[in-house]
Amino acid sequence: MPSYLAASDAGLAFIKPCFSKLASSPTKNAEYLACGLPLIINAGIGDSDALVTNEEVGALVSQFTQTEYARAFARIEEFARNAEQTRRRTREVAEKLFDLRVVGAERYVRLYNRILAGHGD
Repeated sequence: MPSYLAASDAGLAFIKPCFSKLASSPTKNAEYLACGLPLIINAGIGDSDALVTNEEVGALVSQFTQTEYARAFARIEEFARNAEQTRRRTREVAEKLFDLRVVGAERYVRLYNRILAGHGD
């Protein structure tokens, strides 16, 4: 699988926007970023909109229309023109937001310490 991703210009993940996905954070997004790929994702899935918009690591499709697809494609072409910079940037964002040791473990430790101390609210 890594060789297929290495040959790619972007990671594509369209997820059906339904109630259960309002609070999700798809693992696939972090995996694509860690592989150095910008994202093409649809709006309305957990914190993914903010991830793409705030971190500038992809294209957000708001509606499933030809116009939106063309806009997303043009954005990915911009990333592809600066492939090395894009790969470096997406990997940095993945590490900053999703690293299991630094981000995940530390946050879980803080959460469990608060719960054990009786401050879980």
